[in-house]
Amino acid sequence: MKGTYVEIDWLDRPFSIRNPICLLCEKGTVVDKNGNFTFEIPQDLQDHEYVLVTIEVVLGGLGQPEEIEAVYGEHGENLKGPFVYKHEILEDEYQKIFASVLVSPNGKQTVYPIKSPKREKVPDDYVSTKVWIDTKLTNDHHYFYVKGKSNLLEGTRLNAFYYSSKDATLSQNWIGSSAEVVSDGTFFLQIPYDTITESGFIVITSKPNDSHVLETRMKEIYGEQFEKMSGDQVKPNEEGGNMIEVLLYPKPPIVKAPEKLCSLQMMKK
Repeated sequence: MKGTYVEIDWLDRPFSIRNPICLLCEKGTVVDKNGNFTFEIPQDLQDHEYVLVTIEVVLGGLGQPEEIEAVYGEHGENLKGPFVYKHEILEDEYQKIFASVLVSPNGKQTVYPIKSPKREKVPDDYVSTKVWIDTKLTNDHHYFYVKGKSNLLEGTRLNAFYYSSKDATLSQNWIGSSAEVVSDGTFFLQIPYDTITESGFIVITSKPNDSHVLETRMKEIYGEQFEKMSGDQVKPNEEGGNMIEVLLYPKPPIVKAPEKLCSLQMMKK
């Protein structure tokens, strides 16, 4: 809608803590009469391998004109669609428009389309205190990719680490990868690694004191310390109460010897 204030940000470490690259830069623009907006990032980002660019429209007295809030709702309650996400301001629940795109400043790609996310059917037992999580694990030469389904509340924060073995004191990705569960209970984690080992494993956790998006509602449903939670993936938390813990065991790649080498070895015998 014309006059809507749009916030833009560009973040370092997009798979983990997502640091703003510039804290003092101007980060807003306004939608024109044709429904378009433009914004130029005022920085050279060539020093960054990946940058997460975020675009959001926030309601709730945070820079939006009165006529915009009259249409979208003071809490964004009139917003609908796949780009709508819930969030919390001072214990009150709001809705906002949010989209993001992962950019490689040094790559050949110069145009990054923002695709509408495809949502799945919300589980019948969504936000049940009997928690379940299903995962699908894949990888390339640099990252593990975990696509997950769950009945967890939207905004539940998940953290993931890859350890070389049970004896390892530090994970290969020193700073954990993180993601929030979206409105249909799904999530996506991208976890960097150096080497896949025979005894390596991924641990995905969620604890009561993590930075959950809907903290107030989380406590109402699951309890202050997740004490109301149950399920196979719910474990006792050393800090008190319960936590979610999912373990995944990636298989090391199988390397086959070239056929010519195998034939040569047989001839020598």
